[in-house]
Amino acid sequence: MNRSSPRRFAAALAAGLILGPAAHAQFTFETLALEGETAPNTGGAAYTGFFSRPTVNASGVVAFDAELTGGTNPTSNFAVFTAIPGSTQLLLRDGDAIPGTGVTFSSAGGSVIINTGGDVAFEAFTSGGGAVLKIDTLGTVTPVALRGQPAPGAPELVPGVVENFDFLNDVTFNDAGQLAFVAKTDNSFFSDFLYRADASGTVELAAQRDQTPPSGGTFANFGEPNLANDGLIVFEGGVNSGDDGLFTVDSAGTFRSVVVEDTTAAPSPFGGNVFSSFSDFEFDAAGNVYFEGSVNQVNGIDQSNNEGLFVVDPAGNFTTLLREGEPIPGGGGTFDDPDNVAFSEAGVFATVTPILTTGLPEREALFIGDVNGVSTPQLVEGDLFEVRPGDFRVIDDIGLTTGAIAGDFVAVELTFRDGGGNRTNAIVRVAVAAAALAGDYNNSGQVEQGDLDIVLQNWGTATFTGDVNALVGGGPFDGTVDQNELDGVLQNWGSTSAPDFDGNAVPEPASLALLGLTGLGIAGRRCS
Repeated sequence: MNRSSPRRFAAALAAGLILGPAAHAQFTFETLALEGETAPNTGGAAYTGFFSRPTVNASGVVAFDAELTGGTNPTSNFAVFTAIPGSTQLLLRDGDAIPGTGVTFSSAGGSVIINTGGDVAFEAFTSGGGAVLKIDTLGTVTPVALRGQPAPGAPELVPGVVENFDFLNDVTFNDAGQLAFVAKTDNSFFSDFLYRADASGTVELAAQRDQTPPSGGTFANFGEPNLANDGLIVFEGGVNSGDDGLFTVDSAGTFRSVVVEDTTAAPSPFGGNVFSSFSDFEFDAAGNVYFEGSVNQVNGIDQSNNEGLFVVDPAGNFTTLLREGEPIPGGGGTFDDPDNVAFSEAGVFATVTPILTTGLPEREALFIGDVNGVSTPQLVEGDLFEVRPGDFRVIDDIGLTTGAIAGDFVAVELTFRDGGGNRTNAIVRVAVAAAALAGDYNNSGQVEQGDLDIVLQNWGTATFTGDVNALVGGGPFDGTVDQNELDGVLQNWGSTSAPDFDGNAVPEPASLALLGLTGLGIAGRRCS
């Protein structure tokens, strides 16, 4: 396992960017694939690039696609993989046959989405054109939709001519094995149809051009669907003679407006303004919809503070999660507009958002948050990142997509640059692990009288009957129960465990609650 430690340049250190309270969760960065290294099970081919950004499931399995070069099959240049630290599985490679179709796989056309069970689904290019493919954990490849197949439910746009799939994109996948995707048919405009497929691969029409949304007008096109585990689809709908918006459609074909452009009121601190755009939207397990959005620039709102991350519950109540222009936790700069966002079913988000700091260039950083607050930056453009033991490279870009956060894991693509301007890329998994609750020597979940008794009963001896991992102050147990152990109790008296971003116990000192970060495990700048 490669455990890397981001290191700050001297200028950034001077700017005070090593922020936050003492570590209460350990963030670990693990390189799973690196340009130039040999790709497993490929006959010696090397990674030469990663076309789409990676996704991850709650077990920490990362899915990604890659370009290859060399090896025993040098004409097979693209492949799909899953990986955990120490193990990478090749799922599909350029030239492999798609069962029952007579065509072969060429490359993935978008991010490879992985669900909780470890199955993957994605838009693909084949020797016969576009396709939607699913691969289970046994390696069985199932074609869900192919170019040239009849498009179920599509009306005859030319009398007497059956509409076939022409272009397939924006694939999404849920834990129940269901898919949703956007399609163009032979004689339709681009993205005229929204489809769903059940776990068996049966495809049905979910929505089509010229249907009427609740906000009025008629649908003109569809984009970026996201699929809840109960089959509800949220999607961006372009609307003729009306306002574009985010909408949901259930299995019965019933539409609901979530956010309507230039109509839906934004929550505090944007009171009096309405949403003007939105993207990167996903469901959580409770049916809430999370999204990145911007509001109109009036009432003191301008381009420096009009964007943010939001959540809306099924009743239509909105909450602002992060706002452009607000200080990052601990100081050292302010948030610029969020660039890329992913949301988990637990209601936690990961975002790559630029930091604005006086006297320094704008720098992208990775943040993790929920309705209670946002972490300090865990990766920052300009950091030195230990890609492999002893191999430090400068982070130039952080890539994140929907589906990139689940459980206690986030998947990112990092781009590095060297002094000559050359760039390399890596697929990296970010993992969070609970740390001991400082001073909780009896592991009761709270620092209280029992912990003090352990210290007093063993004072001055070399016998420590408590959890040495819960020590603070002087560091590791020095062989004598003394002031160091007493400080662990006194400095954390009354502290209790708080959930990390997946709902598991992570120590939370009483002072952390004052920072409004009680949903998060926050780490310092160094991770191991």
